[in-house]
Amino acid sequence: MNRLRTSVTGLVCFVIGFLLGFVVNDSLHIPLMSHLIKIISTLNAEWITAFTGSLAFIVATLTLWYSTLKSADIKICEKPEFTLEKISKDSFNYYIPDTFRFAPTRLVFLNHGPRAGAFMPEIKFNCSEKLRPFFKRHSCYLKLDDKNLEKSMYLGIREKECLIIEVSLMVEFHDWKEYFDSGPVEPERIRDVLCQTDQRNKQRFSNFCSILEPKMFIGKIDIRTRQTTRSKIFWTGMEEKSHFMGLGGGLVDEELIGNFQSCLIRWDDIKPNPILERIPDVEKDLEKELLTPLYDNYRRLKDYEQLDSLRPVPLDSWMRSCEGHGVKKDVANFLIRSMNLDSSFSKYNAEVNKFNKAMELYRQISPGKPAVGDDKRMDPLIDMSSDLIKKVEELRGVLRSCLMSNV
Repeated sequence: MNRLRTSVTGLVCFVIGFLLGFVVNDSLHIPLMSHLIKIISTLNAEWITAFTGSLAFIVATLTLWYSTLKSADIKICEKPEFTLEKISKDSFNYYIPDTFRFAPTRLVFLNHGPRAGAFMPEIKFNCSEKLRPFFKRHSCYLKLDDKNLEKSMYLGIREKECLIIEVSLMVEFHDWKEYFDSGPVEPERIRDVLCQTDQRNKQRFSNFCSILEPKMFIGKIDIRTRQTTRSKIFWTGMEEKSHFMGLGGGLVDEELIGNFQSCLIRWDDIKPNPILERIPDVEKDLEKELLTPLYDNYRRLKDYEQLDSLRPVPLDSWMRSCEGHGVKKDVANFLIRSMNLDSSFSKYNAEVNKFNKAMELYRQISPGKPAVGDDKRMDPLIDMSSDLIKKVEELRGVLRSCLMSNV
């Protein structure tokens, strides 16, 4: 019995000493081991066997968990830095920059777990609260081995593998000179709004320059991943994991502030009145897209001896064609809504389509016979055409007046 106790005691002390070697300071090894030996030597064989079995079970369970059952453990090795790329001073001589680009940053992802996994990185930019009124959008591009990654793309990573992802971040503010966000106004105020846009933009840019301070960040950056994890002991799922939250991004320096302030001083020399420069294009479109079909319909309705189908006014298609033409869409939308032309043309086109269906039905019933107009049916359409022609001509007159004020 004594031999069994001695053997078991030595084995248990060896195992405990081996484990404690990783977690106990060297100066505590000898005193701690001597106390354990004294305690274990007082136990009988049954207690020692039970203790040894429990310890073996714990060690086996931990070994099984960390070697087989535990899922992938994906982390970022080091804290990244997001610094602004320097904007050339010469750029400020020709225009006012509204886009900030960050130097490419590398994120080093390492799978500490014993199993392979998958993850999808997400980089989110939160603009500074002070600069939020000027913020437009941000864009983020990820690369792995010089290959662009899609935003919803999952990446596989083996156990103990390391993946390096390059992050390119770009932050855009609203254009300083070609910015127009006015809502609809009374028709008599349209001219004043258009003519004062440049001064409002100057004041807006002045507010931006007064907010900028040395060593301020233009925003904060959050880095998250959606990655594999073991939600249950035998099941693996996907969950979101936060790596870094609220990282300062885009440190402003005094040189950048000085360059923006120089643009404020030279405001009138940099793209003078760019909003009013878009007015001739809008005025020509009003004549071509709106007035031409209106006059055509009006003449057909007045000369109803040989009546033909009418043309709907393509207001919606014209508005869609303004997409991608800078501030032109915003100006066109402002004019149409201020004159209430969107609802007026919607009603007019509905009446035109109803009239055309009636004409088509007449041709099917009386083929080969010319259609003759009915005054009661024609008068409302004639009046609507005439009223819309007056409104569009009035709007063209306002635009021409704006142009003359800028000469």
